[in-house]
Amino acid sequence: MHATVYRKDGDIPVNKKKKDSNKNPPHLGIVTIAGALGGMLGATITCPIEVSSLHKSADFAGGKKPRSFVLAARSIRNIYLNEGFGACYKGLGANLMGVIPAKGINFWAYNSVKRSLSEFNNGIENTYVHLAAGFIAGCATATITNPLWVIKTRMQVQKPINGILPYSGNWDCFVKILRYEGIRGFTRGLTASYVGSIEGTLNWAFYEHSKKLKVPYVDNSMGYVIFAKAALCKTAATLLSYPHEVIRTRLREGTTGGVLRYTGFIQSTKLIFKEEGILAFYRGLTTHLLRTVPNSAIVFVVYEAIINHFSR
Repeated sequence: MHATVYRKDGDIPVNKKKKDSNKNPPHLGIVTIAGALGGMLGATITCPIEVSSLHKSADFAGGKKPRSFVLAARSIRNIYLNEGFGACYKGLGANLMGVIPAKGINFWAYNSVKRSLSEFNNGIENTYVHLAAGFIAGCATATITNPLWVIKTRMQVQKPINGILPYSGNWDCFVKILRYEGIRGFTRGLTASYVGSIEGTLNWAFYEHSKKLKVPYVDNSMGYVIFAKAALCKTAATLLSYPHEVIRTRLREGTTGGVLRYTGFIQSTKLIFKEEGILAFYRGLTTHLLRTVPNSAIVFVVYEAIINHFSR
């Protein structure tokens, strides 16, 4: 991999093999807005697939035998037939409330930390800098936005009790969690989110490297090239780190019949393995890939388009 060197008298990146006249690094404010807008568009387009993914990950809670949805389309169809069209976008409001700040924070933190670390690394930006920046940014994002993800998950996986849904809306969900579980209720799944930062870390490192790989005979700044690269990077990162998604979803579900089955990361890992086996950690993987891969690709396409626009 080529390393990027930053001059001492400025933030202009210079490639070791040849000078990069690619302009100054984008302003962090533009980076934040670009990440947030990309996240908003990606989350909206892929929301129906995310709902089906969460249904599959949470399916075995309470001892219920898992359903065998093979394709995301079939899962979405069942949700639509059983619960209506609105159910396919259940939790979108809370999702956007989490995604928009999360992506904005993540892109800002990653670029900010990357620049700072490169200065400590004699102005050299390399894979180790990308990995460290990705992990720090992931942990910071998870800490700040976890309460929003808890609400989103509860809204999406809730099921009627005596014909009545436990939560009537996002605010009602927030109030009930605070009343019955306290502040600790909003930290559920946070440890799993820290572990999950590994996925984001790998995704950033893979994507940074992919930007240096030029596809022959095409304009590498075109959206479809960026989409393809980002999709491949996200696929690789997800395959390496998926089990934490199932664990994190279980931790955020709350009680089942008044009993809290999943109380911590280690306890949940042991319980899932004991009751369901190793394959349970990959339940819903196909649907998860169908959601996260295009989602991530959309985010990076929008991000790069905005950055390129303001860098002209």
